[in-house]
Parts: sequence; structure tokens; C-alpha cells
Amino acid sequence: MGKLSDDQQSGVYAADIVCSCASLLGSLFVIIMYLGYKEIRSFSFRLVVYLSIFDSMYAIGILIGPTQSYTACMAQAIIVSYFPLGTIVWTNIIAFTLYKSIIQQIDMQKYEWKIILFGILAPLPGTLLPLTTNSYGKARFGECWIVIDDDRTNGIVWQLFQFYLPLWLGFIFNASCYYKVRHFVKVMMMHVQNDLDDAVKQQKLKLISRLKYYPLALIFCWFFATIDQIYLYSNYDDPSFGLALLDVSFGSSQGLLNALIYGLNPVVMNAFMKSLHQCMPCVSYEDKGREMEIATKV
Repeated sequence: MGKLSDDQQSGVYAADIVCSCASLLGSLFVIIMYLGYKEIRSFSFRLVVYLSIFDSMYAIGILIGPTQSYTACMAQAIIVSYFPLGTIVWTNIIAFTLYKSIIQQIDMQKYEWKIILFGILAPLPGTLLPLTTNSYGKARFGECWIVIDDDRTNGIVWQLFQFYLPLWLGFIFNASCYYKVRHFVKVMMMHVQNDLDDAVKQQKLKLISRLKYYPLALIFCWFFATIDQIYLYSNYDDPSFGLALLDVSFGSSQGLLNALIYGLNPVVMNAFMKSLHQCMPCVSYEDKGREMEIATKV
């Protein structure tokens, strides 16, 4: 396989590290907020915390960097395989839970332990199966994942079926769930809009609008990675520095974007600003308890 220059590889690796650090911080913010504030410890936010745990572990896997020993390489390959797959699974779980809760009016909290078990076990087959063909090893930029060696077919097939196929199927599933939820809520609002005051209407519209960003997280983070891999499959000896840079920059930003989209809801921000105001009175704060109540009912 053709290689990028040393300077180009250093640039790609630096972008990978910076974006992974930002993702780790974003994921840790969500986790710390959950641990620090009882008022936001709802079932729905716990699902976001589980997602953030997987995001943070993926960032840590990237931050391990190039490894020399075989054992460390295998450990890194398993981490950067299992946790991104788990992230896809947890975004699917959040979408499915929202669909069941809002449209079918099912209390999904009573299935929480089953949900956790599914979120943990579902990524395992895709993570462990490449071990049966010894397909993990030194990949691009010295980090460990599925290797595309001289026999390219084996590595390409594993990359497609282990990650990229679940990724795009996950996006389609999420988009379908959120579309149905948005449509359902809009129809409900049309029937009761005369009974709602303007403040409630505005908050519900904001929350409905927010739903459209949820399925876009996967696409935003992994679109360029998908394009880069397709390019490499047909241009194996001529890698693109630009695509490689976009690939790692956006892919490694997944934890940060998930924290922004899933984690920074009105409930969390109200708790954060209240705490900030208590520590720094100069920071203005307006209690949005009513908005929080509306947010928990959509």
C-alpha cells in the first residue's frame, strides 16, 4: 500500500489525538453531570450516559496511539472495534426507546436491565469474529484495527461487515424512528394546539426540531470515513491525505457530537447553569423549571 509522507501522517495523527481528546472531555462532561445532579438522573438520560461511556472508551482506545507489542495491539484493535459498534447500538437503543415510549406509550424503564445487557452483548460478535481469521493488526498510521494486507479481500470484507454495514443500517433505523416520532408529535400538537399556551408550543417545537439532529450524528461523524474507505478500496496504492484527515477528524469527534446532541438538553443545561451561578454569582441564571417539565413530557 502506498504511504502518506511522514509530515502528512503526523498531521493526521495529531488531528486524531486532538479530536479524541475533545470527544473524551465531552463524554466525561455528560457522565459527571449525571453523577453530580440528582435532578437529571432520569431513565432517558441514563441511556445517554451509557452511550457516553462507550464514546469515552473509544476515545481512550484512539489515545493509546501506535503500539509495539502484539498484546497491546490486539487490545487496542478490540477496543476500537467493540466500542464504536456499541455506540451505534446505543444510538439505536435511544431511538427505539423514544419510539416505544412516545408512540406506543410503553414504559421502557422496566426493561432497563435487558436494554443494558443487549447494549453490552450486541457488539461482541462483530468484535470477536475477526480474531478467527487473524485479521487484527497494524493498520493505518500505526494504530491497530482490521488489516488490509496483500490479500485485500479478507480485510475489506471484514471492515465492511464489522463496521460500515452496521453503521449505515443503524443510521436508517434511527432516521426511521425519529421521523415517526416527529410526525406523531406534530399530529398530536395539531389536535391540541388550541389548549396549549404559546410558551408550551414554542418549547415543544424546539424539542421536535431537536429530534432531527439525532440520526445525523452517525452520518456527520462517519460520512468521510466511509468515503475514504471506498476510495482506498479502489486506490489502494494512492491514499488521499485530505480524505484521511477528514476521516479521523470527524470519526474521532463522535463522542463530542453525541454529548452536544444527546447530552446538552434543557434539563442538563438548567442544572449546569444553576451550579455555575452558585459558584460564580456574576453569571446570569434564569430558572427554567417549566421548560424542564415540558422537556420530560415530549
